[in-house]
Amino acid sequence: MYLKIKLNVGDRMMTLSILPKEGNIITIRLIRELISKLGLRDTELEQFEVKQTPEGLMFNEKGREQIEFEMSEVEMELVRGSLKELDSKNKLIPDMIPIWEKFC
Repeated sequence: MYLKIKLNVGDRMMTLSILPKEGNIITIRLIRELISKLGLRDTELEQFEVKQTPEGLMFNEKGREQIEFEMSEVEMELVRGSLKELDSKNKLIPDMIPIWEKFC
């Protein structure tokens, strides 16, 4: 079953940043799928004028627009699990609130 979720550029990058860095083969394949779905394409980097600065990732107003993505329940659960693990360790930061509200 696939679910639809709307994410902007910041949401996408934050979601990818919280995924586990290692795991079993199933987890690693799920992470690869999520990177493929949510990662920014070259055309998007130009369109949204994405730049890495000392303050963090910067992008134009177009990058704030929500784009709809389809994610499987298993992919959603992987993101949820990552967020809940950060929460249990008191490692959430304010920039994670939007993705917490969307996934949890």
